[in-house]
Amino acid sequence: MDEKTILIGVLTKTLNRSEQEVTELLYQEEGGELTLKEGAMDEILSLDSVRVENIKKNAPIDPERLKNEYGRGKKEALDGFEKALKEKYSIDTDKQGVELVDSILTAKSKPTKMTDDEVKKHPLYVALEKERVPKEEYDNKVKELEDFKNNIEIEKQYSILKEEARTLLHEMNPIISENSLVAKTREDDFLKKFEKYRREGDIILDENGARLEDGHGNPLPFKELVKNVAQANYDFPMQGDKGNTGNNEPGIKKPVHITVPKTEEEYVKMMNQEPDLQKRIAIKEAYHANK
Repeated sequence: MDEKTILIGVLTKTLNRSEQEVTELLYQEEGGELTLKEGAMDEILSLDSVRVENIKKNAPIDPERLKNEYGRGKKEALDGFEKALKEKYSIDTDKQGVELVDSILTAKSKPTKMTDDEVKKHPLYVALEKERVPKEEYDNKVKELEDFKNNIEIEKQYSILKEEARTLLHEMNPIISENSLVAKTREDDFLKKFEKYRREGDIILDENGARLEDGHGNPLPFKELVKNVAQANYDFPMQGDKGNTGNNEPGIKKPVHITVPKTEEEYVKMMNQEPDLQKRIAIKEAYHANK
């Protein structure tokens, strides 16, 4: 068995592709012979990344199950400890926890009454107390669970916004690189910029919970946000001016092309020096969208 057969066999199983698909992914025909394609490794790694991501998505963590198992583990540990106490000191009672310790002390110690402080100092009480989950630890577990739920909700919202942004981007017909890896990297970078945004109804909020607004103080529609981010990350084909029609309707203007300021100083300088109102609005929207 040669190396080519082994390689195709492994990738067929790993990527869940047919032999023909794997062969076309790896090789190209030159002069009647099959040679490795340039960039084949990048394509394979990209497909494998998608495979791993799908595996993670199809095996979500069940927070409710984790919570139940955690509680059941605590109860089983405490029940086991109480059973051992009853067997060791021959106590037949339904009492639990501190009441169980009190009943053992009452049965095994002198008839003198112990104070609460003396009970808490007793080795049995101290041993039982060690089996309890400290409140701080419990609160930390609750916070971890809440954080997990919040992260799931954030990821869900980002997934929805990301797909909507991708659709709107392609409707804008940007110039896409002919190199598939470069095109995918550019799109991934573009979509990642929407991780910090959240939607509440028709309102878009930034990472600080502040409402996004246009240059006139109105709520910035998500479509406009996508447009601003896209203009800062993609080139678009130029549209030639069209003359007026017979009924004197205005022609179609060329898109506004601006340089997005990176710092507040650049932003203030560009706003002061730009006389065109449409470009000033575009600069403001693009700057705030990419902060």
